[in-house]
Amino acid sequence: MTPKKKRLRKAFILLIFSIVTPLATLLLTLIFESALIFFIGLLASIILAVCTYCEFDIASKGYCPQCGEKYDYDSDFAWQTLSETTNDKCEKTEVQFDICCHNCGKERTFNEKYTTASINKDGVIKTYNLTTMIENKYKKLRK
Repeated sequence: MTPKKKRLRKAFILLIFSIVTPLATLLLTLIFESALIFFIGLLASIILAVCTYCEFDIASKGYCPQCGEKYDYDSDFAWQTLSETTNDKCEKTEVQFDICCHNCGKERTFNEKYTTASINKDGVIKTYNLTTMIENKYKKLRK
């Protein structure tokens, strides 16, 4: 079984739990008539939904679609900034990723937008390091 298939299996298990949890919460809330059970179940459902989304995202961007091998950030990834857009609340940078699988040589390209600066209601500008954000996101794919 390829690493991608293992990751997808984990994502599907999370998906099943994220579907069953709200149903079980609803049933238990009706049986015990407890708002606490409802809120705990709601919180668990939200957490499971976010985890499921993250697993599918990692499986789609962190693994080769052809051979299923996990990408290595240091050797397989290349990226460049395409454009920057600014509005009164933030600055966003569009980044193009070029990835070449070290195992089979399959190439793919995709774009993502990152917030590189934000302005709070007091007018203070906070900047974010684009390189750090990308490394933090894609180096986690090694796990």
